[in-house]
Amino acid sequence: MLTLNRSSRRRPPSALAIAALLLIGLAVFSGSALAGDGQPHQYAEFRVPVAPDLSPVGPLPDVQIPGARRHAALSARAAGRTQAPRDMRVLVIAGDASEPNHKAITGFLSQIGIPYTSFIASRQRLTPEMLSIGDYGFFYAIILTTSNLAFFNPETHQWESAFDLDEWNILWSYEAEFNIRQVTFYTYPNQLYGLRLLRTANTTANPLDGILTEAGRQIFFYLNTARPLQIRYAYTYLAAPADVATVPLLTTTEGEILAALYRAPDGRENLALTAANGPDLIHSLALSYGVINWVTRGLFVGERHVYLNPQIQDVFLANALWDISNESPYSGPVYRLNDTDLESSVKWQQRIQSTRPVARNLRLELAYSGEGTTGIYRNDSLTPGAAYYQAAFKWVNRTFSHANLDWSNYSEARILIEWNRDIAVRLRLSIISDEALVTPGMSGLYNPEVMRAASRLGTKYVLGIASRPWEANPAPHAGIFDWIQPDILIIPAHPTNLYHNVSTPEEWTSEYNYYYRDYWRRDLRYADILNYESDIILRYLLKYDIDPLIFYQANLRSYDRVHSVLTDLLDSVIAKYSALYTLPIVSPTMQQIGQKMSARTLLSRAWLGATLEPGKQITLYADKNVQVPLTGISSGANTEVYGGQSISTLTLTAGTPVTVPVAAAP
Repeated sequence: MLTLNRSSRRRPPSALAIAALLLIGLAVFSGSALAGDGQPHQYAEFRVPVAPDLSPVGPLPDVQIPGARRHAALSARAAGRTQAPRDMRVLVIAGDASEPNHKAITGFLSQIGIPYTSFIASRQRLTPEMLSIGDYGFFYAIILTTSNLAFFNPETHQWESAFDLDEWNILWSYEAEFNIRQVTFYTYPNQLYGLRLLRTANTTANPLDGILTEAGRQIFFYLNTARPLQIRYAYTYLAAPADVATVPLLTTTEGEILAALYRAPDGRENLALTAANGPDLIHSLALSYGVINWVTRGLFVGERHVYLNPQIQDVFLANALWDISNESPYSGPVYRLNDTDLESSVKWQQRIQSTRPVARNLRLELAYSGEGTTGIYRNDSLTPGAAYYQAAFKWVNRTFSHANLDWSNYSEARILIEWNRDIAVRLRLSIISDEALVTPGMSGLYNPEVMRAASRLGTKYVLGIASRPWEANPAPHAGIFDWIQPDILIIPAHPTNLYHNVSTPEEWTSEYNYYYRDYWRRDLRYADILNYESDIILRYLLKYDIDPLIFYQANLRSYDRVHSVLTDLLDSVIAKYSALYTLPIVSPTMQQIGQKMSARTLLSRAWLGATLEPGKQITLYADKNVQVPLTGISSGANTEVYGGQSISTLTLTAGTPVTVPVAAAP
């Protein structure tokens, strides 16, 4: 918990002083106590896609691996280098870089932060020197995007395997001698992988339900086994065991294999998935971590947490609402939260924390503007209600008013930030930090005077908009250090299709259909909108995305004294997530997100080496001062257990190796 350091603050201003400041100073600023008005240019930046890319992934060409029969007859190889050192780097081999399976698995590795090398087999030839020199291996895990590395050869106008027999033997020999596990991410069933084809299925119209076996539950330990895992939008091969060494992991209700382990005669281990994969397909997202964790033996550079930080902006101000009758964003009534709305939000948090084990740590973060607490609104029950319920929420400074800071000077920006800090002291907001700042409309981020004022006041993290190309994450979990004030990190936040001017289901349905009627070719019901929009947010969770989500104070209106459109949306997200995962949701403050994102950004800019000596130790080295998370290791004070796995974050000094012991691999 982050506590405001009140000892470093001057005394909060009196009500009389605030009134005087309002009369004298606010005329200087370009803002308004009515949030969201007069800024239609922001609308396009805050819009997001209405649906993920669910283009069906097609069949895998039936290309035979050269020499497959010869390999099956080979005698077991001597695994003489099983304890030899090797880089903690995954080799991803694809026949064609454009295939969705390649995009999916490299994206999943990047989300976790695992170093990998992508090898496009149709463009270059594999040689032994690419895999090892003497007793040193360059990779400690292998992932084939497709089981046969099929690609379309433009010279022969045929589908072929990108590896010839010599290349396959080079790969198999390395895996056997160094005891390297392999994954075939999309597998055509054959004897090489201990499978026999039964039938095929196009799951776009007729999804398949996958049931984890006992062995599957050990590998995909984080999945909710009370519900089947649905395979959809993917061409799928249904298989039967072709060998006694085949261990089914995921099957249909009829027992047909969808995923399996197989140990070859030479001792090599392979995990095969028989459904096609894509970056946004739910089954791909759900299975990816188990696949990666298995192939790396649960020991890797990187970490995964499931994050959800809904940030509600404009708190203490009012929003102009969508005009249903005229279908207009700026001519509707005005709404500002009251104490009843806030109480309903507290009760919702308590209910979701107690009834959904995965969400027991979830808290809303309120980005507040203190101008609304100074008596400018009549019958203000929100301000005393916020003081009473303040400990239930996280809080972040959104500056005193709704002033657009793009053209503000140093003094104006400093006053707006400081006044709002004084309001935090007056209301005794406890879970707040001076290091985090949200500017109205995410303005002023490229104004040198505003950023200088923020930095002088101790700001380290400001909020940006991920849908702006120049503020999008440069890499997963990474932010952007402000080019004007490089000690400040811009945290990209995801806008949503729940806009600032929506407070009831009727308003949201009207506005949503106004903008997306042509896309959907029909008007959607409120339940449809919740379903589609919660699907988008669900994928952020399944990708371990740490970016905050942007919402607005009007979205928390208790339209029936129990529900709000925002809590309806979050209920749908958490219900879908709970049906898939058992991992607890982490709900960090904006400051904590900034700390995580800053470390990941610096790490992405460094050269990092990690050498594993199995059963002995890991040696890490970097060319910059960085923090490196290691999953599967418990070392040092900065260690936690998440999802049953230890994660230690080690601090590396440039040029100085750090060694940590490891236990024997499973």
